Amino acid sequence: MREYHRIVAFHLISLESRGPSGYTEFPFLRLDSTHSIGYRSMSGPIRAVFFDLDQTLADDRSSASQAWDQTFRYLLQFDSRLPRAELETVYWRMSNDIWSVIDEHLPEGASARALWLEVWPEALRRVGCTAWKKLGPLAAQRYSERRITTYELYPDTVPVLDQIRPAAAVIVVTNGTCDIQEAKIEKVGLRDHVDAVVIAQAVGASKPSPRIYQRALELADCLPQEALMVGDDYARDVVGALQCGLRAIWMHRDGDGPEPPYPPFPESVIHDLCPLVSLLPVGAT
Repeated sequence: MREYHRIVAFHLISLESRGPSGYTEFPFLRLDSTHSIGYRSMSGPIRAVFFDLDQTLADDRSSASQAWDQTFRYLLQFDSRLPRAELETVYWRMSNDIWSVIDEHLPEGASARALWLEVWPEALRRVGCTAWKKLGPLAAQRYSERRITTYELYPDTVPVLDQIRPAAAVIVVTNGTCDIQEAKIEKVGLRDHVDAVVIAQAVGASKPSPRIYQRALELADCLPQEALMVGDDYARDVVGALQCGLRAIWMHRDGDGPEPPYPPFPESVIHDLCPLVSLLPVGAT
């Protein structure tokens, strides 16, 4: 816990000085307009499919936005003069930077709740809230609760996972701390639809580290070339998986998006999970 607070304190200090803050067909891919997917042939059997959690299986971005909005409206009961735009900018800058540090170093004692207890009071202080010591912990508690109650799977998640499982092991491979990721998974009942869950903090390594992919491969009892990784983060989910010898598909749920920015390239780009069913021998034994 001491190391966690040391890292967080360093970043809070360093942040103090900052100011405010057509989908193209690939030459090697074929575009299937029915599913908005371009893909090349996938050779060999797929014995396991690894899925990223946030923005792949569940809408984490909307959850975070709703939770923040509900927390801000709660704070207005105590201080109606809080500047929303300024607070939102300061909060997300601090939160994103510290989460990046946690993902990279996974310091002992790190947790989502500990982060929120650091960020909310400091963000309120920086925008001039005189009651930041009192309101900060209240905001952190409210935000923590709302981050779970607003968290939802995408509509296609359960039907597709249930169709894939007879043909391949389904494993969630997610970055983050165990407290928040386990709470999200429990809230949406995801364990009933997957074979295993691998969380970075439990492994001691975040994507794109080979260690977290190796753990997933051990659970699936398969070779790298027999596993397919599906995720929205290009560097962590696509490049990280490919460099470990896995196959990879880039999830881009935000409509028509950019082509893969740099090699190694994924085998496909999809905008929802449904095309995966046609790429796998669903129902095979």
